[in-house]
Amino acid sequence: MATVRPDALLVDANTYGAATAAQSTGLPWATLVPSVLPYPGAGIPPYGMGLRPRTGPWGALRDAVLWKVVEKAFGKALLPGLNDVRRAEGLPALRSPLEYLTGADRVLVLTGEPLEYPRTDLPAHVRIVGGQPWDPPADEPAWLAEPGEPWVLVTCSTHYQGDEALAATAIEALRAEPVRVVVTLAGAYDSATPPQAPRVRVERFVPHAAVLARAAAVVCPSGMGIVAKAVGAGVPVVAVPFGRDQPEVARRVAQAGTGVVLPARRLDAARLRRAVRSAIALRDRARAVAATIPPGEAAAARFADAADELLGLRAGRSAPDTCPA
Repeated sequence: MATVRPDALLVDANTYGAATAAQSTGLPWATLVPSVLPYPGAGIPPYGMGLRPRTGPWGALRDAVLWKVVEKAFGKALLPGLNDVRRAEGLPALRSPLEYLTGADRVLVLTGEPLEYPRTDLPAHVRIVGGQPWDPPADEPAWLAEPGEPWVLVTCSTHYQGDEALAATAIEALRAEPVRVVVTLAGAYDSATPPQAPRVRVERFVPHAAVLARAAAVVCPSGMGIVAKAVGAGVPVVAVPFGRDQPEVARRVAQAGTGVVLPARRLDAARLRRAVRSAIALRDRARAVAATIPPGEAAAARFADAADELLGLRAGRSAPDTCPA
């Protein structure tokens, strides 16, 4: 910031130190939420528990009680360390983890329906801008276009979380099915030793868009990135959540009717094989849902509009004398 002297700041919600520094600059800034919005609202189930939405008075009571439970649990994990950082920057301590999303000038949520539940009471500073799909530049592998059975993409988390058991189980589950399988191990590539089988390729990384164009299904821990790409491409998902935001994202897949959920604690070859067959049977539904999602250009335009709002706020503020290095 000292070198570039920006007019506004966009900060990933997972970078707590950067968000704290942003708030201390006096510059307009936005928090980017790269998943579903972890914030209460009318008809919104408590975040992270993977619960179905419920209507009526009992649903409202369940949500009110469990949101308090979730808020307390996240606060216990997050606030002590975060508030130490905030005090060091001269900022007041947060009393609730929800306040982390109320301190920014804007919150940009990088998803939308069908994975984001419809909301009627969004805070005024929140913008749901839609998914922003992206693949690192890479050539499409020649083997991907070879004729044969449809592909099933099996992915492990990009940020290693010990989920290589999913890859091994998927290979055993699908070795006799009429599909080809590409397994991307990402952070587990150097340490995992998945079994070998005909029509199975094991790679560190393959561009997702290229595989999804030929895929019958995706098997994944239900990270937001691959789920958003699969849903947008009309490819049904087998969501096997291991942790983080994955139980919540998996529930959204099931609610949208674009895939099925298999809890990690129940993962075995027979159950996964049945789940893949069930997901493939949802292909028409997945394609119909994908057809309702605005094109990527529309989401990019909403993102740009939200960024322009920040620049508009900058025009009404005096420039800070200095920016922290």
